[in-house]
Amino acid sequence: MKVQDNITTPSEAAKKFGCSTETIYNALRRGDLNGFRIGRRHIIVRDKKYRAFKVHDTGIRLRRD
Repeated sequence: MKVQDNITTPSEAAKKFGCSTETIYNALRRGDLNGFRIGRRHIIVRDKKYRAFKVHDTGIRLRRD
C-alpha cells in the first residue's frame, strides 16, 4: 500500500462526504479527523476516524428579514 492511499486533501474529503471544505477543517480542529499540516497545506489521514466520519446536520442558519 502506498502512502498516497492513506492520505487525502480537505477538498477530496469534502467531495467524498458531500460537505464543504469548511466542515472538514472544523472536523480537523475538533479532532473528529486526524491530519497534519505541511507548510500551508492540510493533509488528512485515511484511518479509522476517517472511515467512521459522518457529517451531522447542525441545523439551518437564521436569516434576518
